[in-house]
Amino acid sequence: MDKLNTPLSDSFESESTISFISQLEGQKKPSTSPFDMLREASKVSAELLLESMPNIISLYFLGSYSSVAVQSSYGLVLVWTICFGYALYEGLSAGLESLLSTLKKEVSIVIYQRALVLCALLILPIFMFLYLSKVFVFPMLLDEDSNEIAGKMVLYCIISIFFNSTFLLSRSLMNSRHSFNNQLISTVVASLFHIVVCYLLFAVCGFTVYGAIIAKILTDIFNINFFMWLTQLKEELKPEHFQTMKLTQILELARTIMPRGIVMTLEILAYEVFTFQTVSLANEQISSHIIATNMHNIGYFIFTGISVVTYLKVGKYIVNYRRRCVEYIKNGALILLVVLLVFLLGMIYAPWRQTFTSEASVTDCLTGLTPLIVMFTSLDCLQVFLSSISRAVGKHKEAFQHFVISYFLIGEPFCFLLKWLYPENGLKNIWISMVLSVLLYNIWQGRTLWNVDLEVAAKII
Repeated sequence: MDKLNTPLSDSFESESTISFISQLEGQKKPSTSPFDMLREASKVSAELLLESMPNIISLYFLGSYSSVAVQSSYGLVLVWTICFGYALYEGLSAGLESLLSTLKKEVSIVIYQRALVLCALLILPIFMFLYLSKVFVFPMLLDEDSNEIAGKMVLYCIISIFFNSTFLLSRSLMNSRHSFNNQLISTVVASLFHIVVCYLLFAVCGFTVYGAIIAKILTDIFNINFFMWLTQLKEELKPEHFQTMKLTQILELARTIMPRGIVMTLEILAYEVFTFQTVSLANEQISSHIIATNMHNIGYFIFTGISVVTYLKVGKYIVNYRRRCVEYIKNGALILLVVLLVFLLGMIYAPWRQTFTSEASVTDCLTGLTPLIVMFTSLDCLQVFLSSISRAVGKHKEAFQHFVISYFLIGEPFCFLLKWLYPENGLKNIWISMVLSVLLYNIWQGRTLWNVDLEVAAKII
């Protein structure tokens, strides 16, 4: 059977993990040790944390070498492109990752190439949306100077989005093979490269508005090329595979992976929507929310790394080794609990509030917000784990439904209601709504996964 000229479903049927046991015969039995999982999870978590470093570095150089208007405009552009560019590709890469983890290597590389074509096709609608945002949305949100600066930046971000999305899909391919070293090495080198580029552009060449965008584009181009060289993926990409693709195959792949990764996209969108609701608050509360969100994101990336390793192992062995999958889930949950406790102790007792700011008003706001931050971080840790396991056992449809109801139909409207009824609470209204949203999702999705029959899930996968 020619895998390149058959529908995606036929490729799955002929090369699926139903025959995966023959692939494992004679190989060393996979380890279910929690320490092995922790080692792999630490690599993924570190790589996810380092992915956000270029944006932080750019904001630092903008703050040192340009005006506050330029820095805030770049911050808005980042949020906007994350919502309507990065979030989409992050969801696609999550769906692709869970799909490839169930396939043989020779089939996964074909599906990966189709995903690259899909990634390129989506660039045009994203560019059109960013252009319309520049024309219609930014003038309503920003003053004249900030609007002009953001308008200059946003369209060039499409180049960065394209190369970054290619890296995300390539990372998914390597993660599905349980190979995590090269992703970490690539992000470390890319972060160092970004520091050098930013220094040359800002300190030496005197760039301001375009400096951050040029640095981001150059870093993303360097990162994907260095990663391709490091992993030798270019040698696996065969031109004839691209030449024989059909549009129907690309569309079928989109229909397959988008539902699997949609919750990841919605998570990013929901957090950014809550962030947009801080615009009407006082400056110290906005600063407090940014600091609290960044502190939470550190934990989020760590928890995501643990969840990724867990669901990749569950997805890989669910067809033929269901009992082993239960061990992986237990180990992943145990690691998550231990890491969460350590992280929460740090949030409660460590002087992180004074580290991020010296303003007494911001520190006082963060101190009053700490109980809500702890509650949300604890519940969000569980949400990331539940969403990942949902992808592994084919319950992504239920996860999507529960997320939309919890966040967009209940949480966001409840936030507006609290802001109207209790405006004096300010930032607390937003974090109370976030806690409510994640609590509802965890209850509904937890009940769904508690009743999962792994034998039925294996047939779905």
